[in-house]
Amino acid sequence: MMTDFTLAMGGKIQEASITPLYMRPLAILVRPGNPKHLRGVADLMQPGVRLLVVNGAGQNGVWEDMAGRKGSMESVRKVRANIASYAPNSTSARGTWTARTDIDAWLIWNIWQVSNPRLADVVPIEPDYAIYRDTGVALTEHGAANPQAKQFIAFLQSPQGSAIFARWGWQK
Repeated sequence: MMTDFTLAMGGKIQEASITPLYMRPLAILVRPGNPKHLRGVADLMQPGVRLLVVNGAGQNGVWEDMAGRKGSMESVRKVRANIASYAPNSTSARGTWTARTDIDAWLIWNIWQVSNPRLADVVPIEPDYAIYRDTGVALTEHGAANPQAKQFIAFLQSPQGSAIFARWGWQK
């Protein structure tokens, strides 16, 4: 996403200042109580499991990265065959998840379940299929001249900032 921001800002972001801060893992969100008893990625490949994926807004192809993690084209085919809906962003996916109760699992960052615990339960993705993406911070040309921008970045990296991110499911 930071690369997209850098391109969209037309050179206003100081690329040398980009600092990755925290990571979040891709997770499998399931209906409360996990009625399909999904335990991991292999279950997402079973016929009849209906998946929701986000394909946009920092998650382009993340489902494919997960499914193809072991180099198996068959795994990618099985997951693709079970995708019932593609959402352009996380907010749209949340709306689809709420409206379409026929969908069994939602592939999205773990932080969505942390911030919406009644909406879904989480099934962690096995380490050999795990995908992580970071969030970072950068200064703009204008921000580089603002001491408060630098103080804010220092706060994000501080123990207090780290505690806030950890509370919402982000990892160092």
